[in-house]
Amino acid sequence: MPFELNINEWESFEVGRVFQCETTTMLVKDDLSDGNIPFISRSGENNGCTGYVDIDESYVVKGGCLTIGAEGIYSFFQPEDFVTGNKVYTLRNDNLNVYNAMFVSTILNNEYYRFSYGRARILGKLQKEIIKLPIVKNPNGSPLIDKSKQYSDTGYIPDWDFMENYIKSLPYGDRL
Repeated sequence: MPFELNINEWESFEVGRVFQCETTTMLVKDDLSDGNIPFISRSGENNGCTGYVDIDESYVVKGGCLTIGAEGIYSFFQPEDFVTGNKVYTLRNDNLNVYNAMFVSTILNNEYYRFSYGRARILGKLQKEIIKLPIVKNPNGSPLIDKSKQYSDTGYIPDWDFMENYIKSLPYGDRL
């Protein structure tokens, strides 16, 4: 049975405070040969992968991150190294893994209705975007506060373990 979600106890975070957000190098898939490296675009399907290409290693982006497209809007976890098309951004955090990435990606994708071609999710807007996440708590249930205030001005810390365990508790969640 999945963990209980009480979003009333979650806190707000700026995406750019939780993640290192970067722009990737734009490539044109039609200009590339078929190969084994995933080509990630702004597609909302197939994890954003629109094919596999062969390319010089200098263009390859390290996996283990979330990707999100400006006009494509959708966020996906990329477990493998990849290359990208136009306006695809990466979101990185050392705590990110396939499970908690699925949790965060779902939160980001829930905001899709706010964006369109004319109102793209460009890097500057993405970094300032506010998302609500579960927070780390002390044994007595009070919020654990980070004095360095790395993730927010209030000192709240995203609860990466809760997010991971929640996804694992879902039916088939252990099969990602």
